[in-house]
Amino acid sequence: MQASAANTLSGADVHPWHLKATFSLLDEQGKATDHGSYEEFWVSTHKYKRIMAGTGFTRTEFGAEAAPVITGTKNWPSPLFGSLLQAWVFPWPARAQIDRFDITAEHCEIDGAGYACFLMKTRPMPIGMPSNVVATQCFQPGSTFLRLTLYEKTTVKRDHPVNFQGRQLPGDIEVDRNGKVAMTAHLESIESLDPVDDALFVPPPDAVPLPIKQIREKGSPASGGMPVLPDGKVSIAPGIAAGLLLSKTAPVYPPIAKAARVQGTVVLQGLIGKDGTLKELHVISGPPLLQQAALDAVQQWVYRPYLLNNEPVEVLTSIYVVFTLGELPKPPPAAHAQP
Repeated sequence: MQASAANTLSGADVHPWHLKATFSLLDEQGKATDHGSYEEFWVSTHKYKRIMAGTGFTRTEFGAEAAPVITGTKNWPSPLFGSLLQAWVFPWPARAQIDRFDITAEHCEIDGAGYACFLMKTRPMPIGMPSNVVATQCFQPGSTFLRLTLYEKTTVKRDHPVNFQGRQLPGDIEVDRNGKVAMTAHLESIESLDPVDDALFVPPPDAVPLPIKQIREKGSPASGGMPVLPDGKVSIAPGIAAGLLLSKTAPVYPPIAKAARVQGTVVLQGLIGKDGTLKELHVISGPPLLQQAALDAVQQWVYRPYLLNNEPVEVLTSIYVVFTLGELPKPPPAAHAQP
């Protein structure tokens, strides 16, 4: 885990910090379409304030024990903004994610330069589907500074390392999509946050939960079993809940999961409110690359209220979201020589 310690700006051994950066979005012709800033105050994984601002939008996110809350723009104007947070704060996957993949080390030639790379591969499915590379993390030989992260159509380049708290942060970031530069970012400053002003992390009254809440209740079994419910909630079987379903949104298959031929069933646990909408939702099990897509879809489902003694009550149930791909094309039959 040396790579994680050298590049990840979070964890028990990291002291509070304050980061400022600027970014630019570019179109396919390389022309800038937006400029803005990214600023973060960080104390822990549940205590932070993250501000992103560009032309026509501002979004502020506050960390919390239960779930983050936000003010301003609810949805990112571009999916590229996630690359900034990932490139600076946690470019290397968490241990829980790494353990779900097969990791192999290889020497790679990229743009004429040699790199020591780690390939994250999906594990073969029981039906015999092949393992596929989901992401590739590359270092220059002899260095612990993460230089490149390669996905199916996206490459994140980290350059000009800056030393901070024993970590190496990128001074500059470039995100390429389909071989063209789509975003650039520059680290303006990084400093320790001392003393910590707790008032800075208190969200304003108009803050709302993130559109998708993934809630992991304290005291739930480490294996991902059912959490202990507060009094007054009823547990019903998945089949009964399915019979109450009034409106269902189909999940969107994540392109990276489709390219990696990842399929399977995501099991969610949901708390259906008295009005038939999902009040809480979190993952019990399922392929990591499919979990967020399942959450995004199921959060929009609407049920007929469950009645107990002719009164609507909140109910807890398990929800199964199945992702399947068509079979791989079969090779044509071999030609036979004519006698």
